Amino acid sequence: MLLWINDDPGGKKSRDLELLFANNFIKSGGIEKRIDEQLVSGNISRDEHDTYRITQRGEVLTKIFRYLKDIYNLK
Repeated sequence: MLLWINDDPGGKKSRDLELLFANNFIKSGGIEKRIDEQLVSGNISRDEHDTYRITQRGEVLTKIFRYLKDIYNLK
């Protein structure tokens, strides 16, 4: 997102960023890439029915992320 904003000296509106995200992330396979990353890192697993579940490692990371979210008051 920073690169997109940086590339336009006139700035970007929220709607512009939403469209860029949809066109450049989702349509280019971004979701599948993130799923693959999480599978490889062991944070999620996939069963024979193509259902994804969080692993014990993923649960630990989730707790850390929630803790940091609370500390820094992030949404």
